[in-house]
Amino acid sequence: MKDVNLQEALRSPAARKERRTSLLLGAGVVLVISSAEPLYRVFDGPLLAVRILWCAMMAIIGFALPRASNRLYGVLLPLAGLISCWLFGTSVWLNGGVASPDFQYMVLLPLALMVVFQDEVVACSAGVIGTVTAVAALSWLGDAPVSLFADSVATDFGIGVLAVFGTFSFRRVRIAELATQRARAEAVEQLRLSEHRRAQAERLASLGQLAAGVAHEINNPLFAVSANVEILASEDGLAGPDLSAAEAQSVLADLQHGISRIAQIVKDLKEYSSGSPDKLQPCQVDEVISDALRLASFKLGKRIEVRRTCEVGLPAVTVNRRKLSQVLLNLLVNSAEAMDEARTENPYVLVTAERAGDAIEIAVQDNGPGIPAQVAGRLFEPFVTSKPVGKGTGLGLALSREYVGSFGGKLELTPIAGPGVRFSIHLPASRLSRSSLEVPRPPETARVAASPPAS
Repeated sequence: MKDVNLQEALRSPAARKERRTSLLLGAGVVLVISSAEPLYRVFDGPLLAVRILWCAMMAIIGFALPRASNRLYGVLLPLAGLISCWLFGTSVWLNGGVASPDFQYMVLLPLALMVVFQDEVVACSAGVIGTVTAVAALSWLGDAPVSLFADSVATDFGIGVLAVFGTFSFRRVRIAELATQRARAEAVEQLRLSEHRRAQAERLASLGQLAAGVAHEINNPLFAVSANVEILASEDGLAGPDLSAAEAQSVLADLQHGISRIAQIVKDLKEYSSGSPDKLQPCQVDEVISDALRLASFKLGKRIEVRRTCEVGLPAVTVNRRKLSQVLLNLLVNSAEAMDEARTENPYVLVTAERAGDAIEIAVQDNGPGIPAQVAGRLFEPFVTSKPVGKGTGLGLALSREYVGSFGGKLELTPIAGPGVRFSIHLPASRLSRSSLEVPRPPETARVAASPPAS
């Protein structure tokens, strides 16, 4: 099946256009020669008519090739080769037969066919048959000596065999090239799928790291919803004398808040876990940071303080929002796990966004144990991690740098004074300015909002 497909690929639109160009070029050469002949020889009407017919035939077949079906294409090319050789032989006969100076060029026809038809073995073979029969006919009709007849036919046949062999060899080379190109394309596609699966695995692995926090975050609003439902399901319910209208509204508001909180958590996790297309679009940095912090709150909990500072009026950045959110989430989760492992006192994470020349810099910094020196230089290599064995895939930072690079930015580890670590993301600013409908927020410092504790 693959061989059949490769054979069909030799008749691709590009290959058909090449054959058309070759035939039209041949027609042009014949037309130029025919037009120039009256300048140095007596006008010969029949000879000119044959050559015009030859030009017309090549032009018609040439223009028909791109639109022809594969079956018709397989007929037209051999027909062009066969008729061209016969018409050339006819013009030689009208110009003097074996005594014509054009007769010696008959031996070159197979080589010309090899150049024109390249990988079309059948077409070249048909042309060689046409050449040999034309030479034989000219020698026979011209009463040429037997020795000249045999020599002409044998020479033309020998060169024709070489031309067919050359065409066949060129065809094999072309098929090998097409097979290599197809294998390369398949390998690139497999690599793309592998990269997609790797990214999906890393995304799901990070979700697994958040699982315990997610369960706790959902449990808290569920408890509030359950408690309020018990009130509504009590003997008197909302109509009871001990429940005022204001209290009833409060119960309903608490219910709505709890349900909305659960819905938001599920929505965030669903969007994060689903694969997203690689479409880039202008995004506001503070909104992407909010997405990441909302997801990271499951891991950061209430023990780790989150400080967030965004410069007022930052321009948009052209990124894949989901991927940038994943990069920030990876950095936040790494900080949380490192500080939990080291039992850092008064742990905090600082997220900043500010202008840095023509770019926007987003930084994630913590006061944890930092990165060991032996790992820092190779931190962005795949499967390199500073986490204990079994507590990291070693792909998070490698993928993060790859994602940021796809946006035209860069992710790097920047040195800081004192304990902790700082990662900087530099992104080119989008030409689109912040919408006039959005009100810039002033710099702020705050803890991650926590849900009401379960009793």
